[in-house]
Amino acid sequence: YWSGGPVADHDRDGRLDFFGPEWEPAVASPLLRNVTPGAENYLDVKLELENSPNRNGLGARVEIYQVGKLGNKKGLLGTRIISVSNGYSSGYEAIAHFGLPGDKKVDVRVSMPCNGKVYTATSVARNQRYIVKE
Repeated sequence: YWSGGPVADHDRDGRLDFFGPEWEPAVASPLLRNVTPGAENYLDVKLELENSPNRNGLGARVEIYQVGKLGNKKGLLGTRIISVSNGYSSGYEAIAHFGLPGDKKVDVRVSMPCNGKVYTATSVARNQRYIVKE
């Protein structure tokens, strides 16, 4: 039994891995590595906003689109909100993770929660950690 179950790309291969924190000190906490074949096409979006009080972009809305369709609902491939918690007793990296099985490049839009600032990038290649900077 694990009350929390954080997931993250622990080995940086594009697949989300699972950590099961044990309550009992005598029992090892397992790290379950995802080795699913063919699931390695991904994009991680991380914010490093050095001049912002919200440096990691907590609460930012990250949207990815088909190339050339930035802002078009018909081209939307996925949306994530950057957070460091989910559920009970779990913590996460401040990263938006997307699986991209078919798209080799995408357009990215990040909308900040408080000041309304928007960051965009076009033709971002998959299979990387894309860092948004000011």
